Amino acid sequence: MQNTSVLELRAGPLTMTFDPSNAFLRHIRWGGQEVVRAIYGAVRDHDWATIPSAVANLQTEVGADSFRISFDVICRDGKVDYFWRGSVRGESSGKVTYVFEGEARSNFRRNRIGLCVLHPIEECAGRRCAIEHVDGSREIGTFPRNISPDQPFFDIRGIEYGQVRVRFEGETFEMEDQRNWGDASFKTYSTPQRLPKPAPVKAGQKVRHEVTVTLGQEPRIVIADEPKFPFPIIGKRVDLDLASPDFSKLEKSSEPLHVAFIYSTERELKKLAEAVRRIKPKVAVWLVYHKKETCASAKSILAAQKALKSKAKFAGGTREWFVDLNRERAPKDYPAMLVHAATPHIHQPDYTTMIENIAGLAYGAESAKEFSDKPVVISPITLSAPNLPWAVALISRLAQTGNVHSMTFAEPIDLGLGDFNPTHVLASQSSQPLLTEALAMIDAKGRRRILVANFADRALKVSINDREHRLSPASVTPIAD
Repeated sequence: MQNTSVLELRAGPLTMTFDPSNAFLRHIRWGGQEVVRAIYGAVRDHDWATIPSAVANLQTEVGADSFRISFDVICRDGKVDYFWRGSVRGESSGKVTYVFEGEARSNFRRNRIGLCVLHPIEECAGRRCAIEHVDGSREIGTFPRNISPDQPFFDIRGIEYGQVRVRFEGETFEMEDQRNWGDASFKTYSTPQRLPKPAPVKAGQKVRHEVTVTLGQEPRIVIADEPKFPFPIIGKRVDLDLASPDFSKLEKSSEPLHVAFIYSTERELKKLAEAVRRIKPKVAVWLVYHKKETCASAKSILAAQKALKSKAKFAGGTREWFVDLNRERAPKDYPAMLVHAATPHIHQPDYTTMIENIAGLAYGAESAKEFSDKPVVISPITLSAPNLPWAVALISRLAQTGNVHSMTFAEPIDLGLGDFNPTHVLASQSSQPLLTEALAMIDAKGRRRILVANFADRALKVSINDREHRLSPASVTPIAD
């Protein structure tokens, strides 16, 4: 009699179960966190009915940190007679491979035959992921937070989230949001919905699918072809208190300035306007603050715009943190961009906290979309000491929100780009963002420049788009595209 008890399995640090009654590999976990809900084979007929399956000839070799399982599956119902042989292998390295090898024994019509992978909702909804498409291109996207009526991703060859990589072979796969039908998963399946169906199946016709789940121990960075985001201006800021201004600051730069000024009266604005007409400084952005307001009001912005009559952009807000903008949200018709300052060590001064807080600063720019249709300016960004790896990672993460016009650093930074003038930032994703991040840039000529930050005080071996690179300790390394 065949054993139908659920098997408890381990592949190195990954744990999972196998159900011999239906050949489902379920609940692949790493350290207690579910990373894959299930991998299974399915035969669906022309009406989307799932053909009942009978599992036979189960063979198992189960070790302490690895396993091998093989089995036969017969699917019969009405005109459908289908046989497939399955094998599942788990390796001590943290790699799991599921193979489906099927052959039709009758003629029938089908909507789907082959392997499906379920991704858990709680762990994946709203999470960034990297998609490798069948043509080799890459995309950085996000699992939908809310239920998506349409497929989130198409033409999938592989998907990465966190340190987990899932790869699909044998056919073109795509993903659907199964919450539409009440299921707690995203499903990656074969036979794209755009193809005509039901499709005829002839006796003797074969299908082979292979799905691999790999836990990456070394850091991996994916740099995608899409989407692209505008490269934020890295500006130079000068500060003026219009109660006692030093207008000579406007004379000391040949580059466009972020001119930050705080005022309380229209008379002060008039004096600034007179100085601007006399000096004719190059201004990229006017940063407007009012002494009696936590965040500059629309009235204060309009008064500044009227006095200066400048074609440069205006931003208003707070000299303090994002919390002020968030609690005193600007009206929808606010006549300027929003500005706030940033200090990654405001609560803790250590370097690890600074690295962790890169993500928090990016959430501020993302959240501003809820109450403003204009991009934000983050100025000034103040560090306890200049740190190029940290700055490179921050620029990348802020740019990828698609909602940052510009930023200024209290201490100048030099990205070492020479005559390379980036216009866009390519989406990227690091499997271990507390160790390494990438800033991938493209210029108007289509040339690329990639800078990779290593936060660690040791050398790192990093895979970047499946090419291995070695990064020096606490450094920024240019990488050839």
